[in-house]
Amino acid sequence: MYQDRVKTHPKNREREPAQLECVTCQILNLTPFHNCSHETLERSFPSRRLLFFEKDEVLFRERESAEGVYCLYSGKVKVSKRGKDQQEYITRLASPGYILGLSLFTGKLYANSAAALEKTAACFIHKDDFIPFIKSNPDVLIEVMKHICYEIEVVEQNISGIVQKSCRERLAETLLMLRGTYGTDSNDFLKVVLSIRDLANFVRISETIMERLICNLVRERIIRVEDERIQLLNIPKLYEIAGATGR
Repeated sequence: MYQDRVKTHPKNREREPAQLECVTCQILNLTPFHNCSHETLERSFPSRRLLFFEKDEVLFRERESAEGVYCLYSGKVKVSKRGKDQQEYITRLASPGYILGLSLFTGKLYANSAAALEKTAACFIHKDDFIPFIKSNPDVLIEVMKHICYEIEVVEQNISGIVQKSCRERLAETLLMLRGTYGTDSNDFLKVVLSIRDLANFVRISETIMERLICNLVRERIIRVEDERIQLLNIPKLYEIAGATGR
């Protein structure tokens, strides 16, 4: 019964179980489980599944039944909520090692939505395995609490920025945050691709205002845009606009 429930989960692009051995996981040290042995994890999560998502595909939706958590293995994911006006607001971006869906601790429904920004893989762990494991492993519980505290800190910083900074300052700050989180290639293009809509939803402004701000930065030769990829041409100027210090 339990096995059937996992296999019929709507995210159905699964890798064969033989390829799901925790001993081969390359990002285990980035997760709250980094102090656990491979044997413990495989015994505790017997029905885990590695699921694959294409760009823009949804891992789970806000107010959907919370069936478990997703440990991000590769790719990038946006986490968002909808306001009373049904406008999407991106609250944070997730990288490998990040655990998504922790709101199952507080209720039966997911408190937010998660969608892939690029090809993504995530290990799905059912709540019937995850919650008992957390309860019996206080060290992992502490790591999960740190994870949740970090999420709260990010949201608080975003709220503070909305209140205290202009749209232009918030955009510059966001571009620098993306650079710090994901890095740039040899030509200074950000290694994460966000559409104008996603950028607007992250900075919490309209698409029209975002387009105008982007055009201004391009005209000032601070950034360059090529097929939604953003190239940072003048990083010191971005720090100046954001009201921050750095390199």
